Amino acid sequence: MSRQAVLLGWLCAVLFSGTVFAAGGRAVKPLDFDWRFHLGDLATGANADLDDSAWQGVDVPHDWSIEVGYKEEYPAATGHLAGGIGWYRRVVDVPADWAGKQVSVEFDAVATSSTVYWNGQQVGGRHYGYVSFACDLTGKIKPGKNLLAIRIDDANWPDARWYMGAGIHGHVRLLKTETTHIAQYGVNVTTPTISPDRAIVKVETQVENAPKENAEVRWEILDAAGKIAASGKSDVSATGMASTEMNVDHPSLWSTDSPAMYSVVTRIYQQGEMLDEVRTPFGIRQLKWDADTGFWLNGQNVKLKGMCMHYDAGGALGVAVPDVVNEWRLRKLKAMGCNAVRTAHTPFPPVFYDICDRIGLMVIDESFDGWKKKAPFDYGALYFAKEWKQDLGDVVHRDRNHPSIIAWSVGNETGERDIHGMRDFVHSIEPTRIVTGGQLLEGVDVAGFTGRGETTGVLQKFRDEHPGLPILLTEETHAYSTRGFYRVVSAWQDPDNQAKRVPYTPYGTTEIFTGGDPQWVSSYDNNVVRLTCRQCTKRTMETPWICGEFRWSGFEYLGEAGTRGRHWPMRYATEAAIDSAGFEEDIFYFYQSQYTSAPMVHLLPHWTWNDDMRGTTIPVVAYSNCQEVELFQDGKSLGRKKESDLLEFLWQVKYSPGELKAIGYRDGNPVAEEKILSAGDPAKIKMSAEGSIENRGDMAMVKIEAQDDRGNIVPTAADRVAFAVIGSAGKWTGAENGNPTDVTCGKTPQHDLFMGLERAYIRGTGDKGDTELVGLALLAGKKQMAIDCESIVLQGNSGGSIEVRYTTDGTDPTEKSEKYANPVELKSGEIIKAAALRDGKVIVTVDGRRQ
Repeated sequence: MSRQAVLLGWLCAVLFSGTVFAAGGRAVKPLDFDWRFHLGDLATGANADLDDSAWQGVDVPHDWSIEVGYKEEYPAATGHLAGGIGWYRRVVDVPADWAGKQVSVEFDAVATSSTVYWNGQQVGGRHYGYVSFACDLTGKIKPGKNLLAIRIDDANWPDARWYMGAGIHGHVRLLKTETTHIAQYGVNVTTPTISPDRAIVKVETQVENAPKENAEVRWEILDAAGKIAASGKSDVSATGMASTEMNVDHPSLWSTDSPAMYSVVTRIYQQGEMLDEVRTPFGIRQLKWDADTGFWLNGQNVKLKGMCMHYDAGGALGVAVPDVVNEWRLRKLKAMGCNAVRTAHTPFPPVFYDICDRIGLMVIDESFDGWKKKAPFDYGALYFAKEWKQDLGDVVHRDRNHPSIIAWSVGNETGERDIHGMRDFVHSIEPTRIVTGGQLLEGVDVAGFTGRGETTGVLQKFRDEHPGLPILLTEETHAYSTRGFYRVVSAWQDPDNQAKRVPYTPYGTTEIFTGGDPQWVSSYDNNVVRLTCRQCTKRTMETPWICGEFRWSGFEYLGEAGTRGRHWPMRYATEAAIDSAGFEEDIFYFYQSQYTSAPMVHLLPHWTWNDDMRGTTIPVVAYSNCQEVELFQDGKSLGRKKESDLLEFLWQVKYSPGELKAIGYRDGNPVAEEKILSAGDPAKIKMSAEGSIENRGDMAMVKIEAQDDRGNIVPTAADRVAFAVIGSAGKWTGAENGNPTDVTCGKTPQHDLFMGLERAYIRGTGDKGDTELVGLALLAGKKQMAIDCESIVLQGNSGGSIEVRYTTDGTDPTEKSEKYANPVELKSGEIIKAAALRDGKVIVTVDGRRQ
């Protein structure tokens, strides 16, 4: 069976909640759908006779904290969101022939402090919300209906220095095997010898309850096409361990450009009967870390071009991130040119690594933020001392076969020495990868630097003192930006760090821009802690002994909203290349200019400013991987330039409404172009979708953009849009606009645009009917208010035409109200409200706005 077929099988499992795979005695029953959820504690939450029909119906992944919404009194550390205690319950129908078999329930991730009950009996649980775990149900199941319940105690917040979410945020499944079976994470695949002609693949398999005689383990290695590349067999030892080495001829190597995957099929036989079968994807690749030349993959010297990444996906989803959204986000990092990601500062659910394997993205797999208290109720404060070995060991066992994982990180800013012997502990389980950590410098295989390495001279001094130790920038650099917002003077400077900063030429010494929230920060690369992104990347790319860098961070993440003077309603720290709605910030294109080879050019800032900006000299920056860039204003060339020492192209341009165009040249030939236009008043919205709602659990990610009457994006628009899902195949999940100070609950189907954009998420229900998303917007111009209603079909066909009615007296519009035809000029004190109607029935309304 091919890798694609294996993935398709898993997808079918998720979609239909049936038995996905059955071979020998193994069967898997997914349990993602049809849960009941209750927020609050109950003494009877695990009781079979409890009536939960009034509870909220949910599918997992699910995050209840993001549904509760933001409140000022909630901890700033977690983005002014809070946890609580919640109960999940689900009826599980167990086939009669499972009686007497080995049965367990497996959770990919549950946040946090979970207790699991089966038919009212406690069967397990876990404190750490980012490790996978299983509960043994053997002897506890009954044919027919059984009750699975889980209590999650996330009442004490802040439980971290950032948002960790609350709920079941990974897949859940029921597993049945024979008494003799392959242990969970019991297959270990390594490739001790690799050459162009042959790879030796070693496979070790742990068998639980192995019979004393006549038991044999057989292996097959399948290539990406499903063809058998090698096979082997071995008797099972008295310890339950079996191993073999197999030769794969002319192996296809896993790399970021060509992520070739194989799989090992492991089967147990006794007296000719197959008792169990497990398929384990893996890749063949070579890793090398060198103190002088950096990182090597498959014999090629490769710079690690990475981003740090928290798991949450903004205010619409929290940590309830569907698989399709995970892949969508990771592919954005690939499009930026990244070849690596660091899971900061926790392990992620298993599907994350599956996606990285498949799309070719290397991973630093990090286990802990701290080894001691960093937040009042975090893992370091409450559980680390007693539970780190179990949790770290489970992560390494679970993830060790992923070719995407190139290093284990055992902590972040924990102290600069491995005082617990974690490196040796990890190597006792999995010795083929190095161990590092964030600002962990002694007792590890590779020194990992966070902010400290941004200061001039620190890295060189460390290298001089530790000449044989490779150096990796695990969290550098740190810089701040708010998408679409600009300042030439950087006000975001820590006065305590003056001596540590690396000087750079500012874009201006007198501020030219006005307006905006005081907590927003400039999208120019000038809001730095110690050095700019351009300086950090230049140093990394030019220094052979720096293995690579991981910027903080790839995506905006909820939390850390009270540091560096931030305060309500700030909900996150604005440190990313991609905002919380998945929109690329300007700095995204800087990294693309340095990390990719396909010709590109990007201009900033936007070119839509108020009339009082006419004649003001504005720094215009281009990021490009071309040799030269020429800038045109309204068709007139402002000069062709080469890249500066700070990896940018810069012009000083007097503002007048019109057009800016940049053309990138290679060898004198134009190869890339970007154009930006001054926009007029917002007149309409445009919606476009990625993803689909074809199957239950799928997700459509819908971009909403404000445009003027010529179709130009209005980059300053902050207008309100209300949404409605019409049809049974999709369910409203939430919206996010990327505004760090907008504390509208992400689940509310009415949001403001931010800098002209927002994103809506619609989840598939599994139904097949016609379904569309309708958006109704009030669009404020300088003197008039426009109304626009747009519909995007997500499945099937449109339901027909829509008309818009409105009022200006504060009353709710009906089918008898004024029909909208042209922008409305409001009198002083008038309030406009609008409704979209189909066949005379109101389908969505938008709140009134005073002009």
